[in-house]
Amino acid sequence: VRQYAFSNDGETKNVFTYIKLPDTVTYIENHAFYNNKYLEEIVANGVEFVGAYAFSKCSALYKISLNSLEIAEKYAFNSSGTSYSEEYSIELPSLRSLGERAFSDCSSLSSFSSSLLEEISEKAFYRCKGLKNLDVSNVKGIGADAFMECTALETIELPECLFLGESAFELCQKLTYTYLPKVSTMYTNSFNLCDNILELKLPMLTEIIIGKENFDVPNLKKFYAASLLCLPDYFFANVPAEIVSVPACESVGKFAFSNIDTLEFLEISSLESIDTNDVFYGTEGIEFIDAHNLKTAKSLPANSSILVSSIPIEPITLLF
Repeated sequence: VRQYAFSNDGETKNVFTYIKLPDTVTYIENHAFYNNKYLEEIVANGVEFVGAYAFSKCSALYKISLNSLEIAEKYAFNSSGTSYSEEYSIELPSLRSLGERAFSDCSSLSSFSSSLLEEISEKAFYRCKGLKNLDVSNVKGIGADAFMECTALETIELPECLFLGESAFELCQKLTYTYLPKVSTMYTNSFNLCDNILELKLPMLTEIIIGKENFDVPNLKKFYAASLLCLPDYFFANVPAEIVSVPACESVGKFAFSNIDTLEFLEISSLESIDTNDVFYGTEGIEFIDAHNLKTAKSLPANSSILVSSIPIEPITLLF
């Protein structure tokens, strides 16, 4: 299908609400259906490639049958289905590549499924405010802002995912449950302003990259990252965490645990030294700290119970 073949430029043309393409059609070019405000359903089960902006701004489009689609370029379905008053679902069983903002601003899209997709690009589902169900179990990487402002999304299960980009789930305000057993790298702001996340379990997380904003999950209570090696500056500052377990952590940044009055248990059992005097600034009264490898410290929280040696042979040296 050639560029602009079924697009609308304000004139009354291409008013079809239903289009079925023969299975011999395998390629839809850029802008082919761009801004077609009449199209409600497309059936094109032979198509393997959809170009940039091909269905962008098809505001009535809510039924998509593209069973052979492997590649959807940037903005391919951006702002589609926005005038449709009910929720709709999309299943793309053959999809392997999804471009930047491919489904961004599809406000009525409620469910998306793709079993072969391995990477979700930057802003691919940005501001899909109706998105509730996500089945992309083979995905290994999530780009920056990919699900930002998906305000209806409650659960994410990504069993193969290794990487979370900057602001990947920022402002997903209903998100409560995350299953991310293999994520090894994330940004400080990957989950920022997810108000309903109370617990994060990231057993394979080894690296947190400093993003544009500090970590800000405003109601987080429990954080478990058994493989994490370094905590960035300010990471838990002002976060109302109660339990933090980072037993492999070897380095803690400045103000990492500052201004927390809720912390009950802290596990930093691999840490050997605290090199700055502001790590626990404004924080005291931690019920139990497991720091049994700690040898030197410039700061420790006051009024806290601290296990500083599993075999108490030589005491900790305080470097004030």
